[in-house]
Amino acid sequence: MNKKILFFPQNNEHVLNMNPVLEELQKSDFKCEYLDTRAVYKQKLEFNSGCNFSKVFFPELENSFYHLSSIDRIIYIRSVRKVIKSLADEYDLFVFGNDGALQRLVNYYAKKQDKPSVMILDGLVGANKYSYSDVLFQSKEKIKDVKIKAIDSFKYFISKLFSGSSISPYLPSTIGSSNLNEIYTIGDFSKSYIENHKHKTTKVFSFGLPRMRQHFLENETFFIPKKPKSICFITSAYKWHNLDHFHDSQIQDILLIQECINEIYPKDDEIKLYVKLHPRERMEDYDLFKNSKRIQLVVGEPLVETFKNYKLLFSNISTCIVEGVNKGVKVHSILINFPYWKFKNGFLKEPSISKIFTKNELSFRIKNELEEDKVVYDIPVENKFLSAETQNSVKNISESIKKLT
Repeated sequence: MNKKILFFPQNNEHVLNMNPVLEELQKSDFKCEYLDTRAVYKQKLEFNSGCNFSKVFFPELENSFYHLSSIDRIIYIRSVRKVIKSLADEYDLFVFGNDGALQRLVNYYAKKQDKPSVMILDGLVGANKYSYSDVLFQSKEKIKDVKIKAIDSFKYFISKLFSGSSISPYLPSTIGSSNLNEIYTIGDFSKSYIENHKHKTTKVFSFGLPRMRQHFLENETFFIPKKPKSICFITSAYKWHNLDHFHDSQIQDILLIQECINEIYPKDDEIKLYVKLHPRERMEDYDLFKNSKRIQLVVGEPLVETFKNYKLLFSNISTCIVEGVNKGVKVHSILINFPYWKFKNGFLKEPSISKIFTKNELSFRIKNELEEDKVVYDIPVENKFLSAETQNSVKNISESIKKLT
């Protein structure tokens, strides 16, 4: 009897990683099916044509699971326990794109039956380690930052303590800490982080991501943006992570970019500042810009299109900055209103990341880079973010999964 594998994506990047792996496994007579999660996460998912879906469906939510309150999330998780248990009964192996609450519940029931599970971990993860002495010497709000660090440390302790247990889906999580059999990362930087946070039984491999394979195949040296006189700020979902203070800093930086544009190009209304919202964000969080003539909000635009559309890209501490490095497109990290000391030990420390610390530097970037018509690809010689095995990622991941069945 053919083994059945369930693919559990949460967003479109997960699907793009899973599509070729699913096809490869089907060649070896595995019966592979997707779990359609659009009713839960409200994401646009680009499944391969002709792919098969599980006949099990989650109850539809009015709003994304991301936007539920903590209590409503718990209620929803409890309401789908029977649905999830039926998935664990039906399939022989589970492929996740991350280990969020619902994924952890699936994994819990799967592990009760000793069934393997893996995760194709999309994007970059890494530590932003800072000490209490950093808080003491560098923080402007010492009491607040001590409290934040203490809470984060407690959440990490709780997530590790109850990893793999029946209550894990209801608790804060640390990515990669679930009791999965294997985790496949984008590169060595993410692997080293996961190695320090993973469950003791989990193996971690730096195979690269299937959706990143084209980065090694493209030979163009430059491109012309679709919107040549444009600047884009790529936001992060700080409010979803209960980091309202970072959201406020993000708003300040958007306003600062607008201020610089107005100072440099006071009479040029063609230069627009596009603010690309994270999929987990709400439009109302940016009502401040609703009637702005200079600023336009962008919703639902895939990141790969963002790279092609705009002349100049900014963000704060988003992993889209590393996506840009991998693509050869600079996404400048604005750290004017952000406490760099909290992130200096994470991916921002890498020399391939362009960092902006002052308004003068920001103005310089805007003035100089908008003058050019084209964007020249800038691929770093050494890139620890992206595995050298990326081109073989589909084969390597598929073979590793086969060994677990």
